[in-house]
Amino acid sequence: MDTTYFRLFFESPGNFNRVKIVNLLNHRPSNINQISKELNLNYRTVQHHIKVLEENMVVQSDSNGYGALISISDGFDIDKFMEIYNASLDECVLDEDVMREKVLKLLK
Repeated sequence: MDTTYFRLFFESPGNFNRVKIVNLLNHRPSNINQISKELNLNYRTVQHHIKVLEENMVVQSDSNGYGALISISDGFDIDKFMEIYNASLDECVLDEDVMREKVLKLLK
């Protein structure tokens, strides 16, 4: 996991929604409608984030269309992501710069 993923999850608009989506998909593959309902997000918002995550090879779809199941891509290091995700939760109460520094160290 490199700084591209750091920007994707921690420095871009909608980053927290992407983190929540990946965290959900880590537990079970879901379609966009299921993700939308589970996370209480607008369908089109989820659709946009899934597109961004697919373009960055974080998630993959089993088909095209409404009921397509989305899952974590085989090449995505979900264990490293969860380590960074958990570290960021631990640091939420601290200064944002402190959290960024800690997450960047984990990426190395």
